Amino acid sequence: MKKFYNMLRASFFLILIALLNFVSTVVLAQTEMNTLADGIYYLKLKGTNQYATRDPNAGGVAYEANWIYSKVANADRTLQRFEFMKRESGRYTIRVLNPGANEGYMVEYWESYWMPGYDAAWHTFNVYKNTSDGSYAIQTGGNAGMIYIAFSPWDPRKRLMNHGITDDISPVSFPFELIPYESTKSEANLALTEFSVKTVGDANFTPTVSTSSNATVSYTSSNANVAVIESGQVKVVGPGTTFITASQASNATYGADRATRALKVLPASTGLLTHLKFNSNLNDVFGNNGSIFGTGSSYEAGKEQNALVLSGTQFVKLADGAVNHDNITIATFVKITENANWTRLFDFGTDKATTMFLTTNADNSNKIRFAIRKDNSAEQTITSISNSLLTLGQWVHVAVTLSSAGDAKLYVNGTLIPTEASVSPFTLKASDMGMTTQNMVGRSQWPDPYLKGAIDDFRIYNSVLSSSQILALSNNVLPVELDSYTAKANDNGQVTLNWKTLSETNNDYYIIERSINGTDFTKIGTISSKGSNGSYNFIDINPFAGQNYYQLSQVDKDGSRKELGIRSVMIGLKKQDPLLVYPNPVKGNVIAFQAPISLAGKQALVEVLNLGGQKMAELKVMLDDAAKGTLASGLGTGIYMLRIDKVYSSKIVVE
Repeated sequence: MKKFYNMLRASFFLILIALLNFVSTVVLAQTEMNTLADGIYYLKLKGTNQYATRDPNAGGVAYEANWIYSKVANADRTLQRFEFMKRESGRYTIRVLNPGANEGYMVEYWESYWMPGYDAAWHTFNVYKNTSDGSYAIQTGGNAGMIYIAFSPWDPRKRLMNHGITDDISPVSFPFELIPYESTKSEANLALTEFSVKTVGDANFTPTVSTSSNATVSYTSSNANVAVIESGQVKVVGPGTTFITASQASNATYGADRATRALKVLPASTGLLTHLKFNSNLNDVFGNNGSIFGTGSSYEAGKEQNALVLSGTQFVKLADGAVNHDNITIATFVKITENANWTRLFDFGTDKATTMFLTTNADNSNKIRFAIRKDNSAEQTITSISNSLLTLGQWVHVAVTLSSAGDAKLYVNGTLIPTEASVSPFTLKASDMGMTTQNMVGRSQWPDPYLKGAIDDFRIYNSVLSSSQILALSNNVLPVELDSYTAKANDNGQVTLNWKTLSETNNDYYIIERSINGTDFTKIGTISSKGSNGSYNFIDINPFAGQNYYQLSQVDKDGSRKELGIRSVMIGLKKQDPLLVYPNPVKGNVIAFQAPISLAGKQALVEVLNLGGQKMAELKVMLDDAAKGTLASGLGTGIYMLRIDKVYSSKIVVE
């Protein structure tokens, strides 16, 4: 009955094979397929201490004893052994070597192991190796088609099962490490501590590891453009993400082991990481948008456009790891309407034991306090000497900095405030808290009163701003004051943008973006600032046919960005050179079109772009004698732009 049920489920999945084949082709082009040496391996979940394990007591149901779960390294590692053997098909069988009644059973394609025999249709797998970090993905190769297996994210016991329909994360993440089993040796238990986010220019560092073995630990980096290994240390060389792998060879006592962690590196010029303007939304300039919890929040006129109003029952939650940096600056405008005891302006941490916060009323004193603690340690604090820094109903700019050396400073309205410190310098820095998950504006980790008031221009930097930089923030100086900004179509079908500035303060460069709907913009160019003021122009040599929207933005030297305006231009097709799509709206998976007659009998470059100008498809199509052609789209419902030879274009609707 179990087999029949699985066959029914497998046949249902066959309708997805074509799509999964496509995804597999794209992702697996950077991997090695079925090159694993036959042998006995531990199947480890990458970046953790979790191993695939047969648990005969799981679930209390007879057949569940045959399922495979993710569990911590077992003292008896023989309970976590799997034999990989390549078969005549070129795929592998995975045989359970865990001692017990079912030892030697084969892992089947669906989610468990059931039969002692071997069936090529049900018990073979492709094994892919990610060449960048040495991790693996496992794919069924028999009757189930191109379906990957992984530990279930929704089962609290982390059962091993296939992910062919939902949560198909393995083709991208390669979730497994395969560690050779050495029966006569102890497990090294090598573990690599999570990295804090680094910035280009940071000093070389030695990763923190723990291990039972005394064998030398060596390191590799999966992306040499982000980080390299020099003399046993990690050297940051560029922005991006790389995987650092720590490895130990086997010795007389311990077997070989390795551990991998992701390292994120930010550009040196990117000091500003989070910037919430609260202009009637919770959008962050850099895409790490906040989320509002609680009902009743609203917006009112702020220091710059709008501000978020919190009535004491709401708070804003920011992304995980928002302050996971060695150096930190947090700055915002706030207008308090009721300053209750221990009200938090912000509180970033994991729980009460690990937290970094700023309260506007420490212990009913009306003094401002900044504090940090980790794992229930004593709070390290600075507290304002004055208790009259905030006036109810008035805007105040508050900023705090904490350096990697433990130097903590508090600013109000751009002025450095005298404080009393519990310890100086601090021995904790923001990154010591790790990847914090409870990063809240307006709420405490404790059951303290929520913030009542308004917030505007909330910023987090991964650097310690100078007193002059904080003063500029508090003065709310406009980085660019525009005199004019125009967009006009030329006779040759191009669009010229012109703008002139009256003043520029700390301006670095301008970004020009284009859209066909006025909402989804794609960058098409940048122009450096001329200094204090100047006149600028930019030419779009290839606008879309129809309405084009151009958004002009400026970027400060600290990385912050401000939109300066949007202009629109209509570009029409020449009457003698139309591009027709029929029918439009498009129904089904085929787009039929007729290009200008001048392209009849020729090969044309056909592109499909989304509303943001991103390319969804590109191929060369041979047009017939009437300049007609077809394109198999596979597009989802929506509005797109069809473009021929980067000259002729037409908007299409797919239903």
